Amino acid sequence: MRKFAVTGFDERYWQTWGASWLISLKEIAHHDPDHIVVVGFDLSPPTKTKILETGAMLLPGKPTWHLRSEIFRCISELAAGEQGIYAYWDADTFFQEDIGEVFDLAKDNFVITANRNAGFLAGPAFQWVYLRDIQNVMSYFGDTNEVHSCIISYFDKFITKIDSTWNFTDIPHLKDVGGKLTHNDKVQKAIHFSGPIKMFLSNRDLVFWERHKDLFQKFMEKKKHLHKLVPKSVLHTQ
Repeated sequence: MRKFAVTGFDERYWQTWGASWLISLKEIAHHDPDHIVVVGFDLSPPTKTKILETGAMLLPGKPTWHLRSEIFRCISELAAGEQGIYAYWDADTFFQEDIGEVFDLAKDNFVITANRNAGFLAGPAFQWVYLRDIQNVMSYFGDTNEVHSCIISYFDKFITKIDSTWNFTDIPHLKDVGGKLTHNDKVQKAIHFSGPIKMFLSNRDLVFWERHKDLFQKFMEKKKHLHKLVPKSVLHTQ
């Protein structure tokens, strides 16, 4: 069973958050690049090249006021033709350890984290296809609520709650122990900077690009050689 980790972002988000998500997933969590999916929104050709050279799959997202809903739609369409387990994280997340366990937790049903934060959702392909139907119904009735909230409110029997370590948002209570961010002496798997906390993060050694300066800088400055290997039609699909 293939195990896909998915996110999405625009050019502005790529420069810090999106890059951190991708670097940490590949270099720290050591997730198979062939099973990484990025939904891009108006990304520049150099950014597309940078993403593709990691081995990740890049999908075009349609311009929208709500990126997460569009990313869910893209996942659902991919899941309709590609069996597997799909785990979505918001792009302002970075990973501290292997994430393989979450795919076992999500192999039969949708899972959300106990903190109910909308920045994470994982489940098997057939559930994502059902989610597309839910989104279509919501769209038909002009329902502008977030689909994550909808499934929690009305489809709770199809959801299992798992530990918030997979989408940890309680940033002020993190402690650095041995170079890893922990809570209650437990390393948190996925650190998610959700909401206004972003305004207070500078120079606190919390964000990925401050904690892993060399890794981040090496990745962002790496020579862009892939445009010799990838047709221009691929790099300009968005």
